[in-house]
Amino acid sequence: MKPLTGYRIEDFSGSGVRNPVAIITYEYNDLGNTDIQDTLYRKKLIKKPVFRDAVAFLERRWNDGYRNAIWICRKKEDVIRDYTFEGILIDSIDKYVFTDYLIISSLGSSGDLVLYRGQPKVTTETARRH
Repeated sequence: MKPLTGYRIEDFSGSGVRNPVAIITYEYNDLGNTDIQDTLYRKKLIKKPVFRDAVAFLERRWNDGYRNAIWICRKKEDVIRDYTFEGILIDSIDKYVFTDYLIISSLGSSGDLVLYRGQPKVTTETARRH
């Protein structure tokens, strides 16, 4: 599997939550988003694009060691554009490199939800918005 590199600003917009079931529950119940179950259905990982099937899938993957998920953007510029406010100076941006992962939602340049096993390599890079 080719490594996946992504970016986010954990100090600015990160919640610290990595539990995939907690993330999908928040996305579905609090935000009304269905993109996770829709993506899993399109990838033929679940039989119906419904919340309970997506949760069951994540629970099965949990047993395989995929116990974390995180939203990332593929480019630093996308994080700064979509997840900061105009005029906010951003000193640093977190870079994640995943080697054992599955993309369980993709919102284009607005980000991907990555389900992963193990720990990604995380480094900090300079990124500013004026």
